[in-house]
Amino acid sequence: MDLLLVGCEVLIGVVFAVAAFSKLRSRAALRSFASSLAMLPERFRMPVAGVVASGEAAAAVLMAVPQAGLPLSGLLLCAFSAAISVSIRRGHQVSCRCLFRLQAQGYAEAAVA
Repeated sequence: MDLLLVGCEVLIGVVFAVAAFSKLRSRAALRSFASSLAMLPERFRMPVAGVVASGEAAAAVLMAVPQAGLPLSGLLLCAFSAAISVSIRRGHQVSCRCLFRLQAQGYAEAAVA
C-alpha cells in the first residue's frame, strides 16, 4: 500500500511539473496560456497565468513533502475545476492547454470530472 501511495505522489508531481514546464518554457508559451484565460479581463490574464504556472511548479516540488504537496495539489485541482465550470457556464469556447497538447482542443463538462 505504501508503494502505491508513493507511486501516486510521484505521478501527481510529474503531471504538475510537466504542466508548469509547458507554460514556463518560454515567454510565448506563457502568453499563449494567458490568452486562453478568456473568463478574465485582459489586464489580469498574464499575472494569473504566472500564478497558475508558479503554483503548478510549487506543487511539483512540494510533492517531495506530501504533507505540503498533496493539499496544494488538491487546492489547484479544485481551482481549475471551478474555473472550467465558470467558463463553460458563461459559454466561452476556450482551448484546453492541458500539458503538451499539440492541437488545441476545447473542453466540455466532462473535463470537470
